[in-house]
Amino acid sequence: MKVLDKKGQSLTAFVLILPILLMLFALIIDTGSLYLEKKKLEDGVLTGLKYGMKHKDTDVKDKMRLLVRENVDGVTQLDIYTSDNQIKILAKKKKNTLLMGNIINQPSEMKVIYTAYFENQKWRIVKERG
Repeated sequence: MKVLDKKGQSLTAFVLILPILLMLFALIIDTGSLYLEKKKLEDGVLTGLKYGMKHKDTDVKDKMRLLVRENVDGVTQLDIYTSDNQIKILAKKKKNTLLMGNIINQPSEMKVIYTAYFENQKWRIVKERG
């Protein structure tokens, strides 16, 4: 009779732990997905910024805007500021969470700000927090 009791205990423990494991896996998948989405947004902004750095003598805002929008889907806000020795791009995008976002119900945006400075005949790129 003792063997049957232990099988029941194992099944009960498994049933109690299963939802926690599923939520943990969902969190891991969502975190990875958000990381890749943020990386894609950063890469798209850097593509536009580097184009502006190479063509700083012309008005390149429209081409930079087009490059960022071609490389990143779903950009909700895209601001480009240019001056003689500085180019700044701010991009926002809605976070697309696969699983946990529906449970937590927290709509939010990811934001990326990059600034390029032209100093001493060199460009310097700085990622700003925001």
